[in-house]
Amino acid sequence: MKGYSSEASPDTTSKTLGKDLTLSLKKTVEVCNYVRGMRCDVAKELLREVLDEVRAIPFRRYTGGVGHRPGMGPGRYPRGSTEAVLDLIEEAEANAEYKGLDFESMRIKHIAASKGEIVKGWRPRARGRSTPKNKSKVNLEVILEEIV
Repeated sequence: MKGYSSEASPDTTSKTLGKDLTLSLKKTVEVCNYVRGMRCDVAKELLREVLDEVRAIPFRRYTGGVGHRPGMGPGRYPRGSTEAVLDLIEEAEANAEYKGLDFESMRIKHIAASKGEIVKGWRPRARGRSTPKNKSKVNLEVILEEIV
């Protein structure tokens, strides 16, 4: 991953990028889909509610074995992905403040999770054999836009 997958005007936007985070790609994609297009203050409040397990993230795509939550369909409380997305939104707001933008009236223009590096590993098995045990990483990007 070289840079951002979306173009943005530097005059009205603020960007941040998180590379090679040890997270689940599937859960991170669902969290990104949940907050895309929201105002930053609303998104941060909802993500804090997910961390407190008051509100669940609706799972639309990867629903095998996912239980239903009150008032919605299948959903979960993905703690690691939620914390990472919340941190990146706060970083992007800090970048907006540094650039002199009105960081209190920003919305999430673009947020995406993509595959990162795969760290190869091995698990020893019986009779001198082994099985691959790889860890995958996630790249996250957030672009905030000033609401005019």
